Amino acid sequence: MTEPLTPAIGDTVPLGSFLANVHMFGVVSDIDTPDMMSFSIEGTAGNAVMMVRALMGPPGPAGQNAPILKLQQPIYDDDDDLPSNLTDDDVDVGKFWIVREFDEFGNAVSSKAWVWYGTHFEPFPMGTQGPVGPVPIINFSFELLDPDDDDLENEVIQTGDPYHPSVHLKLKAPRGPQGPATSIANAPDVDMTNPPETGDTLVFNEATNKWKPGSTFAYIPKFWTMPEAAFVNVPLAISTSVPLGSFVVPPLEWDCVPYVQGHVRITGVELDADPLIIGVQVRLGHPTSGIVVARGFGNISTYVDIKPHFSTTGAPNDATSPENERGKIVAGSTGAAATLYVSAFNDGATGIYHFEKRGAQLSILAIPI
Repeated sequence: MTEPLTPAIGDTVPLGSFLANVHMFGVVSDIDTPDMMSFSIEGTAGNAVMMVRALMGPPGPAGQNAPILKLQQPIYDDDDDLPSNLTDDDVDVGKFWIVREFDEFGNAVSSKAWVWYGTHFEPFPMGTQGPVGPVPIINFSFELLDPDDDDLENEVIQTGDPYHPSVHLKLKAPRGPQGPATSIANAPDVDMTNPPETGDTLVFNEATNKWKPGSTFAYIPKFWTMPEAAFVNVPLAISTSVPLGSFVVPPLEWDCVPYVQGHVRITGVELDADPLIIGVQVRLGHPTSGIVVARGFGNISTYVDIKPHFSTTGAPNDATSPENERGKIVAGSTGAAATLYVSAFNDGATGIYHFEKRGAQLSILAIPI
């Protein structure tokens, strides 16, 4: 094993190394008594400062005096109007004239001082630099013209003020080659989450604001019948209204109005001018207070034909239409809101009724609205 050497006085011993940003400064000193130290450096972490002596030399020769500026009159609007008979004598050197500058519309926007230097003029901008001016907010719009119409030309229409101009470009751009037809299913306003089935067409979904596949058959009128088994026999009843049966319209995907027809046989006695003529009514939503959608007026044959009817003695102006939606069954309705109630009725006093369901029948047609 080699024994370590003991350094002697004057030896340089490496202590380590590091990267540093060195900042150098010169210290002014007298040329006759220069500092004998070549330089000094101080370092901390990654930064170091190096100090060296900068010797001051003797003064240089005197510079040339600048001319005294002498403002002259008049103020010119063009530098071509400046005098051309000036000399290099002190009486002329330093004379200057103000020359205004104009924009393309003839507005004075700046000025310069033209100084005579004995052989030529030198222009200097007058004043100090001003703040940055406002930047206009420009709105562009485009309109493509028919390239095959010879009466049309490219046109640029500018409106608004200088700070808020609007530029409308009418461009007669050449027509390019016809591209391939796009796929409707890939259009951004078409929702194909549910794949289409045979016979589907595009229908609009207001909730998503998109088109989607849908069957037009879903919106055609639906037809049902209420068979005699759905009615109930009433051997003997005393009232102004006697329930004869009910029918629940199945839930639909759209609003509808029921178109009700049918026939029943009913007998009895009423305390009115026609004691042997008994009627039938069909109400929606409630047996006695629901909306009347059909009625049948009795006759001496005791057979009652039921047809669409929406008014009553107390409300002779009631009628249905696509606008007023009277008698409407809301889409998806169930329970009483979609139930048709059939009753024997008497507009006057209490009557005595006898009803047999044999042969009774109703037909219900749901008409979309």
